[in-house]
Amino acid sequence: MNKPLMPKATALWLLNHTSLTTKQIGDFCGIHPLALDVLRQSHTIQEVSPLTQQQLSWEDIEQCQKDSSRSLTLLPDGMVTVSKKKYVPLSKRGDIAHALLWVIKNHPQLTDACLCRLFATTKAMVASIRDGSYKYYSSLEPKNPILLGLCTAKDLED
Repeated sequence: MNKPLMPKATALWLLNHTSLTTKQIGDFCGIHPLALDVLRQSHTIQEVSPLTQQQLSWEDIEQCQKDSSRSLTLLPDGMVTVSKKKYVPLSKRGDIAHALLWVIKNHPQLTDACLCRLFATTKAMVASIRDGSYKYYSSLEPKNPILLGLCTAKDLED
C-alpha cells in the first residue's frame, strides 16, 4: 500500500490546516480516525505539509473539502512504497561478492544503490568490487546470483 511520507506528521498538518473529514485524512494517511483524535491532542509530533513535500496538490484538497465522499490521491512523486528488508542466510552471504562480480560484468548499467538493494550489501563493497580493490578480488569467480539463490530473475530484471 502506498502512503505519504511521515503519515502522522502529514495527518496532523491536514487536521490543522484543512476542513477535511477525519475519515478522508485517515484513509489517505492509513491512520484510524480515533487515532487522529489522539494525534490532534498530542504535542509531540511536528506537522509536515504534504504540499511542500509534493505529495498532494492544493486542487485535490479543495475538491475533497467540497465533496466529503471524495478521497485524497497521493501524487506519484510523493509515493513511498513499503518494502521488506531482504534477509540473506549466513550460508549464502559468502556468495554475495561472486554474484556482484557476475552482475557487474553482465549488467554494468546497474547503479551501486540498485545492487545494494538487490543483494542487501554496502555501497563500499559494490564500489570495491567494481574498481577491483576488493580484499579477495583475485579469488572471486563470477557466479550467476539466480543460480546461487540470492535473487530471482524478476528481481534482477526490475
